[in-house]
Amino acid sequence: MNQRFRIAAFLGIAVISACSTRAPEPPAAPAAARSPIPLDPEGSPLPFRRLSDEAVLVDPAAGQRSLASLGNYIGRSARQLSRARLAVWNDEAAWRRSLEADEVAQSVFAHKRAEYLKEAGPTAVEEYQVFDRQGEVVYERDFRDWPLTGTDVE
Repeated sequence: MNQRFRIAAFLGIAVISACSTRAPEPPAAPAAARSPIPLDPEGSPLPFRRLSDEAVLVDPAAGQRSLASLGNYIGRSARQLSRARLAVWNDEAAWRRSLEADEVAQSVFAHKRAEYLKEAGPTAVEEYQVFDRQGEVVYERDFRDWPLTGTDVE
């Protein structure tokens, strides 16, 4: 009788624990990957060279107005993408240093002249910012309100 009681108790505990165990959560869907922005250097208002899918190099002498025009070109080129990022640098060595170190000196980021970011979803963002040498935003464009108006830089 003692043996039967143990087996019944064991089976009861096994059934109860099997019923109370939660099914494993399905893995979270990975966020959509950022796509490289299809840029044609020939059609750009400002000459550039690709450093990576998310970075381009421009002439250090490029002015704020030229950088703003490049931002409008980037925005038009990224219209069909749901996620994209592009940083505009004027010094390749500074860009490489920014990739290598966890904490990079502000002097390196003085060569990051502009950045474009697009994220779809409930908190959608699509913006382009141009920075001065101190990292202050000197031009900002929100591309969620297309088309461009007469006051926007073309």
